[in-house]
Amino acid sequence: MQSTSSDKIKTKAPIFIISFYFILYSVTMAQPKPLDSLKFILKSKNNIKRINVLNEIAENSIYGNNKEILHYAKEALVLSRQLHFRNGEAEALYNLSYGYYLKNQIDSSLIFIKKARDLFIQINNKKGIARTFNIFGLIYLKKGDIKKSLHNINQAIILCDEINDPREKSKSLNYLGLVYWKLADYANALENFLQSLELKEKVSSENEIVLTLNNISKIYFELENYNKSIDYAKKALTLARKLSDNYSVGRALNNLGAAYYEMREYDLALNYLNESLDKKKKEKNIKGISYTLSDIGDCYFAQKNYKNALEYYQRSFDIRKNIQDLFGKASILIKKGKASLKLGLLKSAFDEINKGLIIAKKIRASKLIKNAYLNLSEYYEVRYDFKNSIKYYKLFTKEKDKIYTVEANNKIAEMQVKYSTVKKDKENELLKKNNRIKTLSLERQSNIIKFVIALALLIFLLAFVIYGRFRNKQKANKLLLEKSTEIELANKELEEKNKQILKQQAKLAVALNELKKEVLERKKYAQELIKAKEKAEEANKLKSEFLAGVSHEIRTPINTVLSYASLLKEELKLEGCSKFGSYFNAIENGSNRLIRTIDSILNMSQFQSGEFEVFKDNIDILEQVIFPLHEEMNTTAGNKGIKLLIKKQTDETTVWGDQYTLIQLFSNLVDNSIKYTEKGKIEIIVDEKNKQYLSVTVKDTGIGISQKFIPNIFEPFNQEEMGYSRSFDGNGLGLALVKKYVEVNKGTIEVTSEKGKGTDFIVILPRKKMS
Repeated sequence: MQSTSSDKIKTKAPIFIISFYFILYSVTMAQPKPLDSLKFILKSKNNIKRINVLNEIAENSIYGNNKEILHYAKEALVLSRQLHFRNGEAEALYNLSYGYYLKNQIDSSLIFIKKARDLFIQINNKKGIARTFNIFGLIYLKKGDIKKSLHNINQAIILCDEINDPREKSKSLNYLGLVYWKLADYANALENFLQSLELKEKVSSENEIVLTLNNISKIYFELENYNKSIDYAKKALTLARKLSDNYSVGRALNNLGAAYYEMREYDLALNYLNESLDKKKKEKNIKGISYTLSDIGDCYFAQKNYKNALEYYQRSFDIRKNIQDLFGKASILIKKGKASLKLGLLKSAFDEINKGLIIAKKIRASKLIKNAYLNLSEYYEVRYDFKNSIKYYKLFTKEKDKIYTVEANNKIAEMQVKYSTVKKDKENELLKKNNRIKTLSLERQSNIIKFVIALALLIFLLAFVIYGRFRNKQKANKLLLEKSTEIELANKELEEKNKQILKQQAKLAVALNELKKEVLERKKYAQELIKAKEKAEEANKLKSEFLAGVSHEIRTPINTVLSYASLLKEELKLEGCSKFGSYFNAIENGSNRLIRTIDSILNMSQFQSGEFEVFKDNIDILEQVIFPLHEEMNTTAGNKGIKLLIKKQTDETTVWGDQYTLIQLFSNLVDNSIKYTEKGKIEIIVDEKNKQYLSVTVKDTGIGISQKFIPNIFEPFNQEEMGYSRSFDGNGLGLALVKKYVEVNKGTIEVTSEKGKGTDFIVILPRKKMS
């Protein structure tokens, strides 16, 4: 008995071991397998089973040593083609595309994903098609084509919903979050990342959970919620270390460093960033290394160690210029420019910032465009070019306002496209079902006909049964073939029409979106113009009040000086001390010159702000303007040995104008003539231009004006001789104000001059009120 029991135990032992191994193997196959386990299983697999394991290793290498993706995918591709295993070939092409994408060889990635998509379509593998849409989305995102990226990822989501694939949909939502991240639409990015995380937690994909946790951490960072960013980064770090996912460990450490940097804990930030850099170097994560070097540079920049900052930025740029990452290149160029600006390397700063701005505009990276505008504003401020500094600061403010605007119109258009696509797919499916029903109905009718004919032939003519049945069968087949051909043609026409409708709807959605964007931008621009106008009016008001105040404050002490100077002059004159007379004259002349300068500035300010008021009436130009002016200025002219003459060549000397501005107009012209005439004479000639206009010419024999300077003679602060070396005093406002005085009186002014021979100013004024 013992012997028999022992034999039974020995007999059952191998069966038990085999059963246990089978159960263990089944459990292992049912769970996500570590790479080591898959490689062990690969040794015992051949043919198609080997292809499946090779593709699975390639896919799982994304979360481990991603250098092995291409190796295993290439082997799977070769074996699949040898065995004509099309599904394995499509999976291998997909893995090759993803591998090249991770290596930043984007053009190679695009070639392989196109081949994978075509093969998945041929074998009607909808899950594979959805996965290819996702990779297309990532590729176009990397290339900066946001529209194509959004379209492909949304197509993947629609297909995932149709085939009920939550795991692939979680990836799509994650990629959609990346697109909105690049667009700086952080609210939409966060929404999609959180939805992706919820799905991933349900399907227990820990490796993918780590990626999304890191993404959510980064979005909270962009939203300046640094405590939340740190919480998610720490969750990602804990899970990544548990999975031995060094890539995600490095990324989580980088996120922690960036968050602590923003919280101004720079030493802690540098610790995390340097640890992240070590991890990325071990993983040979080139792109990750470049980003961490950039972040370390930011820490040094914040500590005002601009030299170290520029060194790290340069190291980052040296890596990025060799990879297809337009966003990264633009970012680091702008940072290099900012550091160069701080170090006083102005030309280098300007070149770097502008290069970064060009790339940022190309990929529509709002945040980078905003940073570039701010840095250019600071650059021009350093150069004392305040006009350009203000211009770029306004562009910075406008771009900053854009960043947090939710693109609601884009979402509506996308939802319309999704709805239309799903609706058309359902209509096509319904049409196909109806066609199948019609085909079955025709077959049924044909069978009835065949049965009746066969029965009749059996009754009337048994000899022709076989022949009759054969003929009828031929006719039925022909009819079915014709009907089938018609149905196929109808299906093709319907499919073509559906494609056209989809294209039209997509174009319509894009056009609608662009139109709405333009309306919003114009509305915003109008509001900005109104605000700018209000600010300008307020500034003009403040300027006028300031100038009026300054005028009052300066006039009061000058008038006091003039009063006391006049009293002292009279007292000294009475006491016989005439030798001080020239001193008091100098005081009076200087004070009067200062008052005239203040009047000029105040008047010019009022002209520019539109606040200058005129009170017009019939003015006798000779009696009310020229004669009083001659009496006032004749002494000054005589002191220089110049004759000041008046010539009246018309009886009617009345004009329609403002007395104050006319006095100022001819006072400035005569004063200029006296100033620039050393000897000879000055003539004021009043003549009739025609029945509507009177001409007043101020003619002198002074130094004259060069023909080159005449076109600029009426511009403010413009003098033929500038700087301290000039021969004559003046503020450059006299002739600019003359032009303004002429214009408010609806007149014109002409200048003729010859260097060394004198100058003629001819003023034409209306005699009657102008409409």
